[in-house]
Amino acid sequence: MKSFERKQHILDLTKKHTFILISDLIRDLHSSESTIRRDIEELVSKNLVIRSQGAVIWNDKSNLYKENVYFRTEQNLLTKTKITKTASELIEPREMIFIDTGTTMLELAKNLSEDCNLSVVTNDLKIALELENKYNVTTIMLGGIVKRGTHTTIENTGTEFLNNVCFQKAFFSPAGISDEGFYFLNLQAMDIRKKIAEKSEKMIMVADSAKFDKKATVLGFPFSECDILVTDTCSQEWKDKISPSTHIIIAQ
Repeated sequence: MKSFERKQHILDLTKKHTFILISDLIRDLHSSESTIRRDIEELVSKNLVIRSQGAVIWNDKSNLYKENVYFRTEQNLLTKTKITKTASELIEPREMIFIDTGTTMLELAKNLSEDCNLSVVTNDLKIALELENKYNVTTIMLGGIVKRGTHTTIENTGTEFLNNVCFQKAFFSPAGISDEGFYFLNLQAMDIRKKIAEKSEKMIMVADSAKFDKKATVLGFPFSECDILVTDTCSQEWKDKISPSTHIIIAQ
């Protein structure tokens, strides 16, 4: 396939699907990685597409906000599935739990057993839609303004409801874990997270090991406030840094 044909094919695919992985382009076009990346660089230079850490996005203003959500959905999917399966096993029947926003938390929602007869509160639209299909799960969606590109409600209108409930467990997925504690991306959502943490018997962090030694927008919680950390691996150095009151579970 000639260069102009490859580039047109890349444009056609990204316009059709909005988002496509570079690895898929290499496979579909039967070309080397270096060749595909050169084609992408030329398209980027002409502002026709956006390159984002292993992916290409059609350069349309209405699609720009989708970049972060789509890419995070693809990252470490197998690991997320493993750690969220382990986290789901911590849930007991008839509990009321909170599930925070994010792609890891969406995987947790998918792993919830339909036999648990749970009540689940969330502020994530995609998680609420996922749970809607689970017969024995009562889903409570916190109201608020929908933050574009995150599928999350912020400036929450559900604070009066939160004043009258207690959670057995609250599940969060930090964007980074650094020496100071757990970091999150969404500053606007931190007030509601802190309110929920206060109303929960146990706070459970679910994070793959790629989050260690990373910071994000805002420091959310110190290690001492976390009861359980579920991850795929944790070095002795990090075990020593994390509060001794935090039980670390390694998913198998």
